[in-house]
Amino acid sequence: MRLKPSKCKFCQLEVRYLGVLVSGGQVRVDPASTAAVRNATQPKTITQLQSFLGLANYFRKFLRDYAQVTAPLYALTKGQRLGTWTSDHTKAFEAVKLR
Repeated sequence: MRLKPSKCKFCQLEVRYLGVLVSGGQVRVDPASTAAVRNATQPKTITQLQSFLGLANYFRKFLRDYAQVTAPLYALTKGQRLGTWTSDHTKAFEAVKLR
C-alpha cells in the first residue's frame, strides 16, 4: 500500500468522514454537512419533498424518532401529486430541520 503524504493526517483529535465528525470514540453530525437540511424551504412538489426526505434520511441515525417524525411527510408522497399541506406537515418538516 502506498500513502500520499499530502493526503494523510496523523495524530488528529477529530476527523471528518462522510459528513460526520469522529472524535474520542464519538460519532456526531458535522454541522457543515447538515446545512442543506437546515436551509431547506418548504417543498412545493412531490419530487422536492422526496428529495428533502432522501437528504434527511442520510442523517436518520442522528435523529431520534425519525420514522415517527417524518411519517406525515412520507404520507404525502403516496400519490401522484403532493397532497394538502397542513400544520402537521409543517411541524414535521420543521422538526427534521431543527434536529
